[in-house]
Amino acid sequence: MRVAIMQPYFLPYIGYWQLMSAVDIFVIYDNIKYTKGSWINRNRYLLNGEPEFITLPLRAASDSAMIQDRTIASSYDPHRQFAKIKQNYSHAPNWHEIEKVVVDILLYNELNLYTYVLNSIIQLRNYLGYNNQILTSSYIDCDHSLKSEDRVIEICKSLGATDYINNSSGQTLYSQQSFAKNNIKLQFLTAQTEFYSQPTDSFIPNLSILDLICMVPRPEIQDKYLHHYQLSEA
Repeated sequence: MRVAIMQPYFLPYIGYWQLMSAVDIFVIYDNIKYTKGSWINRNRYLLNGEPEFITLPLRAASDSAMIQDRTIASSYDPHRQFAKIKQNYSHAPNWHEIEKVVVDILLYNELNLYTYVLNSIIQLRNYLGYNNQILTSSYIDCDHSLKSEDRVIEICKSLGATDYINNSSGQTLYSQQSFAKNNIKLQFLTAQTEFYSQPTDSFIPNLSILDLICMVPRPEIQDKYLHHYQLSEA
């Protein structure tokens, strides 16, 4: 049983989906502290050939507030945001196929940040054709007072994981010995970037998955992009 644990990123880049494709259970944290400046409530897409942020503005809250307790500000206008994206991508090769997906994401009637972002992940997961399981961390029966590596191991043990897979950026956070003591194999995923057509002078990598699904047909994404990664133990 392969498990990955990630924060709930909004319209995340291809590496997030490659990690999801590598596991049987994908756990999304809702009961950890919101990190300002992270990808939880923002991402980048192309606007007139240049990277542009799409951001979910948040109501003011304590710096210690959990992701599940953050709320999207009433100033956010999803209809305006959708109109902006539609105007920008309406001539993209795949827009007519994915327009409803974008509608179901952006116009979702919810102000809780975690619930709104989780819906976007599920909508995209379904579009991309995944059949693995997505779980919310707070619903897992384990000791949620633990921190960092100990908490990850506790979640993995609760789920009966044989392997824990993390993005390669987490190599300094986790110990092979600690996981091995709990009969869990620790692996790291290095995402691979595949070029695709963009209306730019040079390719801009690691944009939101929104850009990729607008420009590339779903079968090609499934065959060429979702499984193009490397796994290693160090």
